[in-house]
Amino acid sequence: MYGSKRINRKLQLTYANVADTEVEKFIKHYSDASGTLNQFNVPSGTLSGWGGVETQNVMAIEKGLQYRYAKPPVMTQVAKDRSTVTVDLVMVTDAS
Repeated sequence: MYGSKRINRKLQLTYANVADTEVEKFIKHYSDASGTLNQFNVPSGTLSGWGGVETQNVMAIEKGLQYRYAKPPVMTQVAKDRSTVTVDLVMVTDAS
């Protein structure tokens, strides 16, 4: 019953001041997900330190929904060995 499920909702996560060793993990995860092709679960701990106002996306992650990348992660170097990483995701379907 797809008509009753929320899909194609967008979620953008921005990680500021990330060490280059952590940036490599974003690149690897994107590669492991075959870019924008495969779906994956977003762990609820992903939003620790979150300061947004839209609580529906938080509840969706905590319910274990699946996402895929909307596009490759964007890395912007902000200092030596430090970057800001922005990840755009699209909700695909319920994991259950």
